[in-house]
Amino acid sequence: MVLCLLIVSPICEAQLVLDRSSVDIVSLRQRKVDNANSDLFHNWHPLMIMVGHQFGDQDAVFDIEISGRTTLRSNSQQRKFSWRHTMEVAAGADNKRLLVGLPNCLGSGGAWYNNKCQFKVWKNGIPMPLDGYPEIMQDEVYFDSQVMGNPNTYCSLQVVLAGKSIAPTQRFNWPRMAGMVESSSRIVAGDLPLNREALLGFDFVLLDGVDPEDVSAGQRKALREAVRGGVSVILRPDGQGRGLRWISGLELEPQVHSDDRGAERIVFPIEGIGERISESSGSGSLSSCVQIKQGLGRWLALELAGGQLGSGVIGLDRHPMHLGSAISVIESRSPFQYVLEAIDFNQRGAGPLQLIFWIGLVYVLVLWPSIGFILKKRGKLPHLLWIQPLLAAACIAAVFVLSLVRLGVTSRHVEEVLIVRELNSTDAVAIVIESHYSPTGTTDESVTTNSMPRTPLAVGAARDSCNYLQHPDGSTTSVIDRRIRSLSHEARCEVIKVPLMERLVVQANSEPRRLALVKGRSSTQQLFESRPGQWLGGELFPGWEGRSGLLNSATYRMMRTTASEFLEESERNRLGIEPETMVTIWDGNLEWGSGHRR
Repeated sequence: MVLCLLIVSPICEAQLVLDRSSVDIVSLRQRKVDNANSDLFHNWHPLMIMVGHQFGDQDAVFDIEISGRTTLRSNSQQRKFSWRHTMEVAAGADNKRLLVGLPNCLGSGGAWYNNKCQFKVWKNGIPMPLDGYPEIMQDEVYFDSQVMGNPNTYCSLQVVLAGKSIAPTQRFNWPRMAGMVESSSRIVAGDLPLNREALLGFDFVLLDGVDPEDVSAGQRKALREAVRGGVSVILRPDGQGRGLRWISGLELEPQVHSDDRGAERIVFPIEGIGERISESSGSGSLSSCVQIKQGLGRWLALELAGGQLGSGVIGLDRHPMHLGSAISVIESRSPFQYVLEAIDFNQRGAGPLQLIFWIGLVYVLVLWPSIGFILKKRGKLPHLLWIQPLLAAACIAAVFVLSLVRLGVTSRHVEEVLIVRELNSTDAVAIVIESHYSPTGTTDESVTTNSMPRTPLAVGAARDSCNYLQHPDGSTTSVIDRRIRSLSHEARCEVIKVPLMERLVVQANSEPRRLALVKGRSSTQQLFESRPGQWLGGELFPGWEGRSGLLNSATYRMMRTTASEFLEESERNRLGIEPETMVTIWDGNLEWGSGHRR
């Protein structure tokens, strides 16, 4: 008898805990900006990625991929989308948080397929099971769920120092705003993102006793750029004045004040900087507040250590061209949407269908009867049997050659810049529109610039997929798969400085010619056919109405010129454009609100 022994090694604890890491992703707000602007969406959706590795005895590398499909309601076209990032998590980390901004690749009037995305995780290069089940290798993250409330929920982020305990009486109470509720998240200073896209989805960011020295250089830059892009940052000092050093030129001179109850409180007066928007109540913990505007956003500095904001002191005060939704604005608002259509129309070659129709019409009505009549008159009508196929082949070849010439036989990359500037403002939003034509289809990787990552536009949306890769330094690279003989457009935006003196010089030109851009693409074409440097004026009054009736007339002027004629070299380098790039300047009143076409 042969005795066979099967020896099975016991499963060690290390093998068990290897799969006990957890990854969860939570959406922090609704896609819509608010109820009054039903067609405006956040272009950068804030997500919180939480990784637990508390049972691991070694550091681990987690590759996280979020993917899904988006659908354009206008033509039911679906796009594939993915976002990927690699993060290192130390052994024993209980709840490592990563705040990211997911690019909203929907276009105007788009929607997530089934209102969700899927995410997968690789741990040290091995697919990681999720939800504690070995057979589940992917999970889902939902958008616009009931957990996030409604679009009238303002989204806030509180940043605190790691290991710093806050007494219940010192906790910050978010102020009440009329008709709105608050949804807040909390992270430590070391978990602040390295790019501003992750912060643009928040209405308020609270720095609770956090100084610039408490974060890295990349985090400081991301926060300052987010303020320039439209985010409001609340600075709340502690007893040592930590939290106010973000304000340049501020000298911290603490003073001790006694309130009505006799309690001593430490105050850091801010004089000669910004605008005071509230005063201290003299009792309790309500603090006076100073507002310092920068770019499209603002700093809100509290003078009382551990102070609170009273109800009604601040509002959302969201700039109409906030970088978090600027792409959505130009895709859904007149006259910007017509400018996009004109750019697409001018760079799109004529299709071959109309050419085939006219050549076929000439062949049937002119060539065929004429040749048949001539051959019959000469008694050579049988020759029509070989002449007609030859002529048909010649017409097909002519259509093929002419369509190649009109559509293009080489790839094209053209850049246009749309600058939107409010009256009497030195800050403007520049949207760089990149147009790509591919005769054979190609995979295009973005070039790193100082502006934000590019976002696909709905107009001319001839692409199969868009993939984003966020690097450890916070920069993002996008890879787009383009279709054969396709023209597609992407946009990236930035806040730039435009001197008022230059605007006054331009205004000294002759009376601007009227332009009714609200009528559509044909009238917008006048802008592209006008003389460079010539202002064209218009109004946004006809055909627009709001909930309370007709909107106030919003006058504006537009002009096309080259980048070298309008922008300084430093701003051109910031946008990554050439001096001969064409620039369209929109100069007018941005307070025309929301409405719908009648």
